[in-house]
Amino acid sequence: MLSPYEVLMPLLPVTALFTLCTLWAVLSDVVDAQPRVFFFLIGTVFSNITCRLIVAQMAGTRAEFWNWLLVPLIVTVPSVLCIAPLKAWQTPILYVLTTMVTLCHIHYGIFVVRQMALHLGIDAFRIKQKDT
Repeated sequence: MLSPYEVLMPLLPVTALFTLCTLWAVLSDVVDAQPRVFFFLIGTVFSNITCRLIVAQMAGTRAEFWNWLLVPLIVTVPSVLCIAPLKAWQTPILYVLTTMVTLCHIHYGIFVVRQMALHLGIDAFRIKQKDT
């Protein structure tokens, strides 16, 4: 049986993500300016957190205490909210952050599939020709 600490541990990155994004949305006009990109960013980071939790459960290992895709958000959100000149650069910063997070999530997905395919002894990214 898992301890309460291990049960609640996966909630930390999710709570941090939604706290940071709520602060950014409430204290600035980022949602008014670029709602699709902002919600795509939130969804991608949440998806990465969830995928890592699923892989940990499938492998029977302990869930990670922290998701490293939150580090750029922890740096970006207070910077954009507290440093006045960065408020004008909020939209380009959002685009760069979203691009970086998306590429990191795709990289993670590709390497998880490669490791699973190697473990199972199959070629995941190759289509075999059918014998006729």
